[in-house]
Amino acid sequence: MKKDNNIQNNLYKHSAEAGLGFGVLLSVVSLSFIYSSESAILSLIAILLLMALPGVLYALQHRFVMRSSAPAEISSLWMLGLMISLFGSLICGVVTYVWLQYVEPTFISDQAQAAVDAYKTIPEMQGSELVTTMQRAIDEGLLPSAIEFVINMILLTTFLGSIVSLITACIARAVCKKNRVTPDNKQ
Repeated sequence: MKKDNNIQNNLYKHSAEAGLGFGVLLSVVSLSFIYSSESAILSLIAILLLMALPGVLYALQHRFVMRSSAPAEISSLWMLGLMISLFGSLICGVVTYVWLQYVEPTFISDQAQAAVDAYKTIPEMQGSELVTTMQRAIDEGLLPSAIEFVINMILLTTFLGSIVSLITACIARAVCKKNRVTPDNKQ
């Protein structure tokens, strides 16, 4: 029983510590996407960082397994990845909220208007219901506020992090099962 509590305590400690760095990375991804329309390089960086997130989750799970004194179960690794995603998305949420509320307060409406303008350039879309509905939402102030946007972003990031962390947990468990360093086989 003592070992199980120790593993759980290490899991929570590791996920909180890793969540901080993951939150910084998610914040960089978020800000890169916010400014990606201004620079093709930022757009590329945002996409590359987004694609690297599963690898980062795997590396954090792998590190946890390699440091554990007992074998980590897939469920523990899944919980670790889920908590890292949750803590990271909360940090990213704070950064994104401050950015959208105070630095770029018109970002959401500007993006919606840019989408409407882009659709209006397509002859088949000019009078479509989509375009008129989007324009009405902009005109009547029905777009999501910064906090609504951020809450949805946190929920989506945590959900996707849960799915990705299950996959990476299975991989980390399989890979590390053979390579884990224990006190009996230290090299």
